[in-house]
Amino acid sequence: WRAPAVVERIVEKIVEKPVAMNSGQVPEPRKRPMARLEIATGAVQVSRDGTDWTDVEVGGGCEMDTWVRCSPRAMAEFTLSDDSVVRLDAGTRCFFGKFRQFALDGGRLYARAVAGRVNFTVTTVNGAVSFAQPGIVDVVHDVVSGNSFVETATEILVLEGAAKIRSGTSIADVGGPARILIVDDKAGASQ
Repeated sequence: WRAPAVVERIVEKIVEKPVAMNSGQVPEPRKRPMARLEIATGAVQVSRDGTDWTDVEVGGGCEMDTWVRCSPRAMAEFTLSDDSVVRLDAGTRCFFGKFRQFALDGGRLYARAVAGRVNFTVTTVNGAVSFAQPGIVDVVHDVVSGNSFVETATEILVLEGAAKIRSGTSIADVGGPARILIVDDKAGASQ
């Protein structure tokens, strides 16, 4: 078999005029952030270590292993690189861990997860909710303290889809719509 004359001429031109690279270096691919801030109704801040906070503007990115917090009057909506959506309510503090992994430290997180190779997971000190397939979840985590107690409560609303709920050693498969309330009462504990 012999290549047509047109193909041979194209190959000859490529060999005759090789493409020169700038200073012999290959350009680095542009890194896409894990999440992009789409909507903010007030101050939204990010921190790699949880102590040094910087403002993030609409259109700005959030990398993996980053803390995000909303001021008491601000709400934020992030779109992940896989098109899942995460909304944080006013006063929320959340850790954006590895891809599709979130740790809610306090406040409210609403998520619309698309199907992905990695489970979409939201954890709190009381438990976790995880989706392997598309789903919608609303997670509220509050800490209430008094003179002799600290109580944490996590409310998980599975609005759509099938989720796994984990609390301690218990695991439950839940289909939406469903409401799960996990309360941890530690008498005598201090903050």
